[in-house]
Amino acid sequence: MKKKSIKIALISLSLLTLSLSSCSLGNIISNKTQVEANNNTYTFNDIDITSASDASSNEINITNAFSISTEDGQYDVSDNIYTITTAGTYVLSGLLSEGQIRVTATEDDKVKLVLNNCKITNSNKSPIYIDSASKVIINTEDSSYNEIIDNRSSQTSYQEDTGNAAIYSLVDLGISGYGSLVVYGYYNNGIDTNDDLSIKNVTLKVEAYNNSLKGNDSVEIESGEIIAVSTAGDAIKTSSSNISSKGNQQGNVLISGGNIMLYAADNGIDSSYDVIINEDSTNDTSLSIYTASYSKYTKVLGQSLSGIKASNVITIDEGEISISTKADGLHANRGEALENGSIGLGNVVVNGGTCYIKATDDGIHADYITKITGGTVNILTSEEGIEGSQIEVSGGYTMVNATDDGLNANGKYLQGLITVSGGVLDVTVSSGDTDGIDVNGSYKQIAGLVVSRTPNSDNSGNMAAIDADSSISVTGGTFISVGSTANTPTGTNVVIFGQASQGFGGFGGRGGSSTTNSKSFTSGTYSLLDSNGNEIVSFELDKTYNGMWIASSNFQTNETYTISNGQTTYTWQQTSSKATVS
Repeated sequence: MKKKSIKIALISLSLLTLSLSSCSLGNIISNKTQVEANNNTYTFNDIDITSASDASSNEINITNAFSISTEDGQYDVSDNIYTITTAGTYVLSGLLSEGQIRVTATEDDKVKLVLNNCKITNSNKSPIYIDSASKVIINTEDSSYNEIIDNRSSQTSYQEDTGNAAIYSLVDLGISGYGSLVVYGYYNNGIDTNDDLSIKNVTLKVEAYNNSLKGNDSVEIESGEIIAVSTAGDAIKTSSSNISSKGNQQGNVLISGGNIMLYAADNGIDSSYDVIINEDSTNDTSLSIYTASYSKYTKVLGQSLSGIKASNVITIDEGEISISTKADGLHANRGEALENGSIGLGNVVVNGGTCYIKATDDGIHADYITKITGGTVNILTSEEGIEGSQIEVSGGYTMVNATDDGLNANGKYLQGLITVSGGVLDVTVSSGDTDGIDVNGSYKQIAGLVVSRTPNSDNSGNMAAIDADSSISVTGGTFISVGSTANTPTGTNVVIFGQASQGFGGFGGRGGSSTTNSKSFTSGTYSLLDSNGNEIVSFELDKTYNGMWIASSNFQTNETYTISNGQTTYTWQQTSSKATVS
């Protein structure tokens, strides 16, 4: 990350410079307040992400006569249709009303269309139809403004000979240049190719009835200022999962740079194989996604509505990503039969970058494995925060706000397992039949810092900071249970502040969150200190909680420890593996 600034209320990311796998963690964790709703329009409070430039703001009135010029190509003209038949560079300028540019070159020919203050409209067929060539590049001249408008009535069925989009291609298609291009696809898709679609440098806005940007074989965005709007479909879509004749996997969506804003009735990104988001050495990646009613452009509500959906794997290596969605923020499917002969893996992997997710369903949902190795993940609102058959956290900073379980390893395809081997994991859940961490199997922690908060208002026995059907083991790092004294782990020393009235003393089943003789922890920043006054860890509470337990590999038997926020202070001697402050 090089240029953009991120502001996160109550969280000091600068304090995350220590090794998160170390047992001595000098980190502040905060209970992030949930984003407020205002007339069903949501914003990310205290988060500053660069928006994409709107190509339509550069609009000029193009009324001059249409012209096409080339020094190395050939074309024919008939009935306002300009048919390009050979390789070459073609410069298009002026207004072509109710006309078409059609490319019918040979499969070895590369064609470049340069748009220089050009406007093409059509009410009967695709304004640009690419039938054959090796590859076609549509290049916007520096500082130019260009429009391609498909004025046909909206529908989802079509005749291929008239084209399926405002810009429709049967071959590889590239969009580039340092000018502005606005595409209106009122009929079906905005830009659509049966092969690979690549975008670089251009300031591009696409508004489409169905899919805004569709590459059957792949969509790759390297750089540019891009706004893609779908009023009834997906903003970015691929559909093939086959292997190309050159041995390449098809169906990937790759974003390696650019300022990108996606508004979609259905999915922001819907990939038939992988979604990969990163940054190269010269380009930052900023991606904002709004689906369903979060999208101000939406006319037709779709079904799946995920921010990013993949039929195989979602991988985030770098970039700044914000998602507002009516379903899952990130969703990877498993079990779907793919055209390459395999089945979808269903994994979500976060190795870096910064993600802000506001979801009505799961923040992150992987049918198979969710893996977080680095970066920052902020799930601001969700039903279940992170879900997978198994969940692995080995690095980075992960914060979850959920109305149901914060983390849920459901064991659907694998034995349920949550492993924490590094990083910081901060979970807050609402009252009800909820757990901070819920695993249909075992929880294992060997390093890192985990804080799991459950409310104090639930006395039903249906709430715990951690709930495992099998075992709960903390052999390294620190686990802090706030608001619940149930289900303490094995493997390391534990201190309990108050005793649980039910379900206390082990693992398995729901242990309950009600306590007797519970200790109160008022809001503020707490420091956990050893007998020499050295800080083991610090964390922040935004309200008063009753009850807590802490398991830490830093605790030594017969040593004295203190926890304090300056107003509320408790001191105890760790006389055994399970000490009690009652």
